[in-house]
Amino acid sequence: MRIDCSALSADTLRSVTVTLYKSATLAEIVSGTAGGGFDLSPFVSGGSQTAQEASLRLSWHSELYGANQPASGDLLKIAQNGVSIFVGIVEGINDYRLQSGERSMTITARSRDAFPFWRSVRRVTDIYPMATRLEIIARDIADECGLTEAEIDLPAILYAVPHSNVQIADLSAWDMLESLLLPAGLSPFIDARGRLKARSRDVTRAADQTITEDRIVSVTGSRSRPPISSLKVKWLDPLLTEVAQQDQALANANITAGFFQLRQRQDVYWSDDRTQRAKNTRLVVKQSANSGILPVCDEDYDQTAHTGGRITLTTSAFVPGLIGAFLGLKIAWAIPDIAPPFGGPTATLGKQIAAGLEFGVLLTMASIGTGVYEVWGTPYDFVHARHTTEAYDPAAPEWLEAAEIIETDLVQNDAHAQAIAARELIYRARSARSYGMTIVDDPRIEPGDIIATPDGARLYVTGYRRNLSPGAPAVLELEGFAA
Repeated sequence: MRIDCSALSADTLRSVTVTLYKSATLAEIVSGTAGGGFDLSPFVSGGSQTAQEASLRLSWHSELYGANQPASGDLLKIAQNGVSIFVGIVEGINDYRLQSGERSMTITARSRDAFPFWRSVRRVTDIYPMATRLEIIARDIADECGLTEAEIDLPAILYAVPHSNVQIADLSAWDMLESLLLPAGLSPFIDARGRLKARSRDVTRAADQTITEDRIVSVTGSRSRPPISSLKVKWLDPLLTEVAQQDQALANANITAGFFQLRQRQDVYWSDDRTQRAKNTRLVVKQSANSGILPVCDEDYDQTAHTGGRITLTTSAFVPGLIGAFLGLKIAWAIPDIAPPFGGPTATLGKQIAAGLEFGVLLTMASIGTGVYEVWGTPYDFVHARHTTEAYDPAAPEWLEAAEIIETDLVQNDAHAQAIAARELIYRARSARSYGMTIVDDPRIEPGDIIATPDGARLYVTGYRRNLSPGAPAVLELEGFAA
């Protein structure tokens, strides 16, 4: 509800001023510094105005020829009894007539949010880190659309980015604002002064204004459509949750062990990009390196990180020892044969020892083994779980069952998701049954206000209409639904 003006009294005559601007900017009109406006009020023969659109019928003699004639892209400001009630952009000229005794046209102006610049052009925001307040992102979007600080009147929003970062892409500016304000229970709109504001979607709050019986002119008939019976909010949990897969083979390796190296090490990873995590890993020997004639090594495995491990084959010390001993004796030839002093066969001790060493070496070489190994374990990842929170009407009959789904990544926690689901279910279910009310004009009323009547009825205002024709009664036609 506006606080810069007051309601009209029942016997006040409406005085409307229409000003056309050709060189000023919307920011100058909003701030009250625009100059060079041309007064169209004397030429208005009829028209009406809503929160988003104004349609005026102009009749003139020769005053609107040349530079003073309205054209698409001009700016329009409508004031009532000195209070701004509409600021918009002239969209088009319709029903232009020049004939004997009649020169007239109809101009249509819309608020800035009605144009493709806000509604259709796809945009991408910057990347915002965790804890960035949502109102800051909304203000940045408005700034990118050319709004100055004087044209932005968004409330403080305590909710912030719940994840490591967030970026909004492939949406229009208006859709971005709606998605940012939804977690706080707000919707964007352009007010009567041309500023970007937000209205509350909480229809259970206290009424913004209670009007007396003498200000109610009439109550119009209601119209309704089937209401929704449930609403689901799909949201991304800000907290990481461990998700484990089925136990499986994570890596495999082939390693050869023998006298040629005391220790063989091979690092293995659970994925090609070395990012997959796993736990409870273990070594499965498909073919042991000790499957030859002699066991030549010890087979060990350690998990060295969440993403990988190491298989180690340690060759037994006797294997290179035999090789070294044989080579040493072969070079030195230190063991001679022994001949008896009194005849008899020669004891070929050296050849026997050399043959034994050669046998040991050949046996060791024959025992070189190749091991085939697999590492098994449980892969897991830390992910942001996707939750669904549902609010529903338990009294709704089955034949009226209807559901809507909202997806957002700006939910803070489960309690916040429940609040969004309950608030949106009430708002959307009640908005299915709408009605209108005509009251004595009150420029303080804005979309999103709740108007209470003496009999206890409550109207959530979604729109309004004024008749700007000369001599028309100073009344305001409200549109909305029962709050």
